[in-house]
Amino acid sequence: MTSANGFAITITFPSGESDGLRVIEKLGWSGAGVGFPRTVPSEIRDNDVLQKPGVYILWEYGVEFPRVYIGQSENPSVRIYHHSRGDDKEFWTRAVVFSGGLDVAHTRYIEARLVEIAEAVKRCNRGADVTPQEPTLGAADKMHAENFLENMLLCLPIVGATFFERPNVPPQVRGSRTPAVSETPSSSDQEGLVLTGRFGVDARGYNGAEFVVLAGSKASKTEHNSISAVPRVAEQRRELLRLGVLEDDGETLVFTQDYAFNSPSRASSVCLGRNSNGWAEWKNEKGIPLKEIK
Repeated sequence: MTSANGFAITITFPSGESDGLRVIEKLGWSGAGVGFPRTVPSEIRDNDVLQKPGVYILWEYGVEFPRVYIGQSENPSVRIYHHSRGDDKEFWTRAVVFSGGLDVAHTRYIEARLVEIAEAVKRCNRGADVTPQEPTLGAADKMHAENFLENMLLCLPIVGATFFERPNVPPQVRGSRTPAVSETPSSSDQEGLVLTGRFGVDARGYNGAEFVVLAGSKASKTEHNSISAVPRVAEQRRELLRLGVLEDDGETLVFTQDYAFNSPSRASSVCLGRNSNGWAEWKNEKGIPLKEIK
């Protein structure tokens, strides 16, 4: 999520380990978050953030299309501890909890909204988790919960939870069928990119903070044998079809919405149905590959 105004976030590492417990605070916000790997649940049980009504997220860290669980609790400390010991959520390797100034109605509302956003963005796998119902809140409570959620969404990417992020594409790239190209040399974050290939592949992309394949792009229905070298790509293609991000139009697979990938190569591999170097495959209108665009 981006903000129209600048903002300041502080991260404290109480253990002195950069990959350990992190306390996340935002200037001017009464909420706070705690992020941690699964290996340290016993160390965080007494943390103040986990003793209050809050919302938590468990996920499979470092994966393009992670398994994610979104929950809420009056006492997240106890719930997280059980999740670290039980067999029903073996997938998670990272967690983050946010609390501060919330009651249970607020946490249930924020949980439902996070699930709604995750299902709209379609960048994670919730498995067979039940979709929570959004509780009815009064105007003031709803405003408070939405404000808390907005601040959460600003903090989440800092701990690696990027699966709530909506693709951010400049209007000049989105509004034109052909990429926007300046009269002067342009960087890849100022112009659109194209990818063409066999089996009707005709895709448009944008290389910003993440690589976004634009809605309407056409991907190959056929998968090359080389895709076996990157099984995660084949798995993601199947998942995007199941979620409706990719739609079979008879001859190709069409992107029904803008979709962000963590690298140009993952985007090109999904589009081409084979192992691919996106830095060489994605090109601007002049045919210059992404790796050569300054």
